Amino acid sequence: MIEVYLMADLPRLVATLDKLGITQSQLSRVTGVSQGQVSRILAGTGRRPSKAFQTLCHYAFSRSPSTLPKTEAKPLPAALRQAIALVWDGSEEHAVAIGGVIRSLGAFRCPPTEKR
Repeated sequence: MIEVYLMADLPRLVATLDKLGITQSQLSRVTGVSQGQVSRILAGTGRRPSKAFQTLCHYAFSRSPSTLPKTEAKPLPAALRQAIALVWDGSEEHAVAIGGVIRSLGAFRCPPTEKR
């Protein structure tokens, strides 16, 4: 049976992508949906569930922990812990927002320097 997703699934899609830590650019690359379409869909500007919306939902909802890249957890540096403690209001909603801001900073990451 093929799952059909409705616009009512949009909040779940956005939450799932946030939990998975997938950016719009990454989502565009792996699904073949243009970044502009991804942006419009996630902003909720569509009126009906398009083929692109179905593709995004299928991708996000089919991800499981075993299909996600493995990363080694490193302890957070004290400066990062202190910065989060200063701005976080303690709510889950605010934690998600702060996480999104931090993930968006990944675009500014400097390439690793070569060791001599």
